[in-house]
Amino acid sequence: VPEVTMPKTDPPTALTVQPIIKGAGAKVTAADTITFNYRWYTWDGQLLEDSYKSGAQQYQLSGLLPGMAKGLTGQTVGSRVLLIVPPADGYPNGNATPKIEKNTTLVLVVDLLFAAPSQ
Repeated sequence: VPEVTMPKTDPPTALTVQPIIKGAGAKVTAADTITFNYRWYTWDGQLLEDSYKSGAQQYQLSGLLPGMAKGLTGQTVGSRVLLIVPPADGYPNGNATPKIEKNTTLVLVVDLLFAAPSQ
């Protein structure tokens, strides 16, 4: 399970995509459905969700946060990717569940397990 330590700085204002492990699988396309594990934090370090405990998730890439869709497109299956998602690519007006305040920068670590063309 990946651990993330947030820096004591202001968050970046643009989407940041940092591959941590480069997988050898197929490249993810914007039209794919992906299976993935993730840990999701706010910039101040609050853990929002952890699929390593609840089980891998499967979604159409186009149905995820804009920052996730942009950041994971072109990554390869088997990769671990760090995404720093500014509010404009996440929840600019906040979110009820999980509770995310307006203008919050999100940090995700995503393990891409599988990708297939969406039906």
